[in-house]
Amino acid sequence: MTGQRTVDFNMHKLTRRGFVKGTLLSTAVAAASGAVHSAESDDPARSPPNIIDVNVHLFDWPFRKLKYGQTRALLAKLRKHRIVQAWAGSFEGLLHKNLDGVNARLAKECQANGDKMLVPFGAINPALPDWEEDLRRCHEKYKMPGIRL
Repeated sequence: MTGQRTVDFNMHKLTRRGFVKGTLLSTAVAAASGAVHSAESDDPARSPPNIIDVNVHLFDWPFRKLKYGQTRALLAKLRKHRIVQAWAGSFEGLLHKNLDGVNARLAKECQANGDKMLVPFGAINPALPDWEEDLRRCHEKYKMPGIRL
């Protein structure tokens, strides 16, 4: 064989070309059955489950504006994609040493504009002094169910 590598599995030789052909055939069959299934899924009882997004960030990035930097715009986009809950953090925690201020703003924004869809997850940096107090505030004061390090 010129230029083709073979793999011996239980005395059967498999070339790259044979592998690709077999993979393409099974993918085409799966795609065809998926198209039939999606046409049948107009029934709400058979629709896919709703989604919880665990990686959402509110507000703008430190050095540029985002298309969905406004909370209302972000919520509309999430709803369009059938997301029913989003665990929200803030990029502001990357540059600020006063994480309590960042966490307070995040909790306030989720409460005021989150429509019970945004769940705030505070930022904690164990390398900063008094991080234990930031953790306590996230839990007790802001009622956050979790944190991000």
